[in-house]
Amino acid sequence: MLCIPLARCATGPSLAPLPDPALSKEEKPEVEPAPGPGRLASLQLTEHARLLIEEKKPDEAIRTLERAVNLYPTNGGNYYYLAEAWLLKGNVREAGEFHGIAAMYLRGRGEWKVRLTNQREKISKASR
Repeated sequence: MLCIPLARCATGPSLAPLPDPALSKEEKPEVEPAPGPGRLASLQLTEHARLLIEEKKPDEAIRTLERAVNLYPTNGGNYYYLAEAWLLKGNVREAGEFHGIAAMYLRGRGEWKVRLTNQREKISKASR
């Protein structure tokens, strides 16, 4: 263990131990912690918005998803459904913006790959 002087006193320098870099490198499992209440509330809002989109109520879905994003801003599903809602409203530019954010957060998540591809195709067709 290494030591460095902290302060000089009448009896000489005081030494404090520095952590050994080899000992401080603990392996951390890549397990996501259990979602807290904010995340759970956000996921419930996301599901509610998904149903609103199915019911062709994009304005209500957008308001609901904005609340969900405030609670859990890194949930890519919120942005995916925002893109869907904006497509329903015919706003291709907004849909494309939210699709890009969704793709960024959902990268590497196999269960979203097909949905994102289909959404990108819908946005492309709507922009023609």
